[in-house]
Amino acid sequence: MNSRTDVRRLLAGLMLSTLGFSGVAAAQVDTQPGGIFCKADLNRDLQVDAADLGGLIAAWGTGTVDFNGDGLTNG
Repeated sequence: MNSRTDVRRLLAGLMLSTLGFSGVAAAQVDTQPGGIFCKADLNRDLQVDAADLGGLIAAWGTGTVDFNGDGLTNG
């Protein structure tokens, strides 16, 4: 992480807080150089759809798609 990433995360958190999101909902976004993305949008096409579900299923058990930070792709 660097200070630029930290600032983006702070701004994303403030924006979500202002909109009424907190806790788990606020943790479901990630900041990237291209903007703020939902962590479930695996292919970053700004939609959470069947392509993302397919990516999740393909990665099941590998840990490469880790939504909650526990090091696993599981349910």
